[in-house]
Amino acid sequence: MGETYPSFAALDELPVEPWDMFGKVMSIPDKAMPVYHRLILGWQPHQIDELEQGIASGSLHPNEVKMNLARQIVSIFHSPEDATAAQARWDEVFRSDKGGIPSDIPEELLPAEERVLDILRRLNMVSSGKEAKRLIDQNGVRLNGEPISDAVATITPDMLPVVLQVGKRKFVRLVAEKSGTQVE
Repeated sequence: MGETYPSFAALDELPVEPWDMFGKVMSIPDKAMPVYHRLILGWQPHQIDELEQGIASGSLHPNEVKMNLARQIVSIFHSPEDATAAQARWDEVFRSDKGGIPSDIPEELLPAEERVLDILRRLNMVSSGKEAKRLIDQNGVRLNGEPISDAVATITPDMLPVVLQVGKRKFVRLVAEKSGTQVE
């Protein structure tokens, strides 16, 4: 994703997961919604005018309009079912009182003590150690919802299970081995 267009998904980033596509649409500026409606959904000028008037008058809430736009775009590029699941995940992360942790996050074994930095790189949650350090410095890495502030912090098997989070969209539940199998 480019810095100039933070909500733009370049073709070399495809395929974009449905929940990620939904989130990218939700992050576009409100003033860009008519452009998305026109170019992606094929809306006519009179429909765009009605949309803009509804938002200006307050009869349409921008967030609800954007959620509908996100559902439609995900339906086009994936499926209506994926759009419904993507919105459910969005609601779970951004609108629920569950602390913003989705219920369907992947689990990974942590058999021995390991630095958070190394876990993030091993699980491809960051592209480099430098990115991991930057995110930690900016409070963008959390352990069970609490920011990690130490770049050399470690996680030990006796701390498990824990949820490691990078930004708002990347999660993993670290679990211990139990009798040679993964804990469920």
